[in-house]
Amino acid sequence: ESIGMNLYPNPSRGNLNIRFAKALNSDIDIMILDSNGKIIKTSKIPSNTTETELDLSGFASGVYHVISKNSNGDLNRQKIVLID
Repeated sequence: ESIGMNLYPNPSRGNLNIRFAKALNSDIDIMILDSNGKIIKTSKIPSNTTETELDLSGFASGVYHVISKNSNGDLNRQKIVLID
């Protein structure tokens, strides 16, 4: 089952909110990748979460990929843009 999530604001100045379509039924892993595909940040989001915030301040302006993976291995990938 795909992980429905909404990222905002996009573009972001560093604080990224993640809202899930429904409460998570298991923990998920969030990975932030730069434009070269390098993982620059990881975070584990606990089950029953409906919204969380990631601090991406300190990273250079540009396009990043936010990948979520649940316990079944289902992936969701979205792009975000960081600006100064």
